[in-house]
Amino acid sequence: SRICAFDVKAESTRGKDIVLTGFVEFPETRTALNKFLTALGFKVTDQLEALPSQNLGDKLFGIVKAPHCFTFDRPSGRRKQENDCLLGEPLLLLREQDGHLLAHSHEGYLGYIPSKDVERLAEPAYVKYLDGPRVLVTKDHKRGANEVVPAGARIKLLHTEGDKVLAELPTGESLTLPADECRVLEIPAKKIDDIIATAQSLMGTPYFWGGRTSQGIDCSGLVQMSYASVGLVLPRDAYQQVFLGQLSATRWHRAGLRKGDTL
Repeated sequence: SRICAFDVKAESTRGKDIVLTGFVEFPETRTALNKFLTALGFKVTDQLEALPSQNLGDKLFGIVKAPHCFTFDRPSGRRKQENDCLLGEPLLLLREQDGHLLAHSHEGYLGYIPSKDVERLAEPAYVKYLDGPRVLVTKDHKRGANEVVPAGARIKLLHTEGDKVLAELPTGESLTLPADECRVLEIPAKKIDDIIATAQSLMGTPYFWGGRTSQGIDCSGLVQMSYASVGLVLPRDAYQQVFLGQLSATRWHRAGLRKGDTL
């Protein structure tokens, strides 16, 4: 429920006639639900909304523009906090309700985030903002009288000038940070190329459950050993590896994919 949007109600109209309302993110979930209920003898009227919602238009993407903001398990009423999103965090939007956007955060987690805290973007602007090196804020930075850019925020690098780092906020404004309050994050292209070269050298290796050598290798072993070739130690299994890094793409948004990303 934290990574797959699914909120469905089934209401009986008469006898075994039922109407499904709500929303689903993945068509496989919808198909399976319909087949299951049909197998139980129900006559199903499917009124489910497929996500992302068409009401969002082409602005299916967002960047957190508040210093930080919480996401919740529902947009209003009695609810619980799910996550804390920081300035510059990318969001993949699914629907809007009661002044909140249901979105995947960069870990893939779902939550309702206040719409006012999100800079809504179409895909070209979203990809442009996330492209290139990022600036990681390592110490709370006071901006103006009342605003603080929190440690942990990641924003777009513009350039460095001596002991200053110039970054771009999601709103398009620039922000100057002291170099000792931040760190530029950039993975060297050679490291990514070496990871891919190791993986390609294992092409044609027989599949072998639990294997991690050219004598036999499994899928997660291939990923693990490729990254290990440059000193990056990943967990053993794919279900663990999927929680590393950040969510860079979905089946409906692939423009964020870069060399070295895992699928």
